[in-house]
Amino acid sequence: MAKEVFKEIIRNFHRKDIPFFYQRKLELPVGSRKIISVIGSRRSGKTYLLYQTMRSIQNRGVPIEKLIYINFEDERLNGSSAELDQVLQAYRELYPGHPIDDCYIFLDEVQNMQGWERFVRRVYDTETQHVFITGSNSKLLSREIATELRGRSIAYEVFPLNFSEYLEFNKLKPDLYHAPTKSKIINAFSKFMRTGGFPETVKFDNELRFKTLNEYFNTMLFRDIIERHRIKDVRLLKFYLKKLFASVGKPISVNRIFNELKSMGFEVSKNSLYEFLEYFKDTFMILSIDKFDHSEIKQLKSNKKAYPIDHGFLPVIDQSLSKNLGKAFENLVALEFIKSEKNLYYFKQHHECDFIVKSGGEVEAIQVSYSVGDPATLNREIKGLSEACNYLKLGKGTIITFDESFDTKYNNIKIEVVEGWKYFLKHQ
Repeated sequence: MAKEVFKEIIRNFHRKDIPFFYQRKLELPVGSRKIISVIGSRRSGKTYLLYQTMRSIQNRGVPIEKLIYINFEDERLNGSSAELDQVLQAYRELYPGHPIDDCYIFLDEVQNMQGWERFVRRVYDTETQHVFITGSNSKLLSREIATELRGRSIAYEVFPLNFSEYLEFNKLKPDLYHAPTKSKIINAFSKFMRTGGFPETVKFDNELRFKTLNEYFNTMLFRDIIERHRIKDVRLLKFYLKKLFASVGKPISVNRIFNELKSMGFEVSKNSLYEFLEYFKDTFMILSIDKFDHSEIKQLKSNKKAYPIDHGFLPVIDQSLSKNLGKAFENLVALEFIKSEKNLYYFKQHHECDFIVKSGGEVEAIQVSYSVGDPATLNREIKGLSEACNYLKLGKGTIITFDESFDTKYNNIKIEVVEGWKYFLKHQ
């Protein structure tokens, strides 16, 4: 049965043109002769990145019949390892004269299949070295890549759109010095902050976007966590996730959440809460950062800060969060740094600095505030920023705001207040 399903999947793909896609900044290597692993949240654009790669391969003169694409989310498949062995058999029966060693194989959401890592290794070692895989579970894929595929694979992470890509999706070309364009960019930045960067939803109206994001959220929660880990208390899990989303910008205290849940009558252990937190991270529902410390051990043991994979998710789990511009803005800024592959931490001693950003030997201290128009807010942000700068021996710190810009000084430290949209367009 599975072989006939694979035949149908392969044939249907070859009969259709590669779907339309927007070009992403990330481009996967085609001739590396490595297994290319693409990891990221559901609906972040992994499949369309494969389409982008397929188009690049076609442009080199490779016919579509040499591209084997299987999406393992297909409901006709049961996920057994025995099914995997029939993929290439199905192709050989469809194209008996085509050798597989010059085919390009694309396996989408491969973590749904048992024994996928052994199959991929066998294909790579004995059939073709043009193999691309995607998956939505960071721990599952990273563990298998580190063992079965060690030395054979290159991994890439895919996230929802960054602001620069968001502008391209909306056909806006950044021009910081053209007033009409600048106004459109600021409006786009405001919308990006409120609605997020999942590619499919960019052009949706508010109602359809909310329903779609809600569907994404529930798929991640139920299929990837509740069903996979056989969790029975759905209400507890949702409440826990709601607390994490509401804690954007604050270090997570599992102990405090445990006591709150206990007082509400929930029966759960602290160990379970730590496990749930790992599940959320594995499925990319949240990303976390450590507290900065020169000791790596202390960093790893520190309370984490958690950020939802997309700021568009904030109102999905709690409508009141849609009105909290400060949380949405900090989440946006955190994700922009993470998407840029920067090493991100937070700093806390007497005061707190939102982010320490390390990249290529350079270190930045960053505060985030939607507005510093209130003198008390500006003073609070400067105190945390200057403490971090002194600790790291930096002569300059940055406060990222929504639309305010000026320079000031505090105890011989230069403070640059910058507009968020302009900062990220200059740094992407």
